[in-house]
Amino acid sequence: EDVTAKSEINTNETIQQKRTITEERLHPEEALFLHMRGLIRIEYNHEDMSTQDLFCRMLPECKISLAAYLAYAHLRAQGYILIRYSTERIKLLIDQSLHPKEKDSSTTVEGESNNEAESTQ
Repeated sequence: EDVTAKSEINTNETIQQKRTITEERLHPEEALFLHMRGLIRIEYNHEDMSTQDLFCRMLPECKISLAAYLAYAHLRAQGYILIRYSTERIKLLIDQSLHPKEKDSSTTVEGESNNEAESTQ
């Protein structure tokens, strides 16, 4: 019984740990942006990373230039919502621009403008 109880406790602890770890992940620039505002702390090997560590280690390792981060941070601070580029997103945008949704014919005013043109001639 003791062994079963211990394994149940370990299983419950594992389940609890999995619940606390979110499946959603932040991009490095968003993590740094939130860190700079004191909203999150970032750990590496169970130690808090300093702002200097994040700029000197994380950005280069993630291949994000300082200029790209500063532009990102500036736009986010202005309230813009930024979305990363992806080929799937570009394909979707191209498809939407090539095939725009057709307008409802009841809202079209073309017939009225043609009639007005004919009546003025």
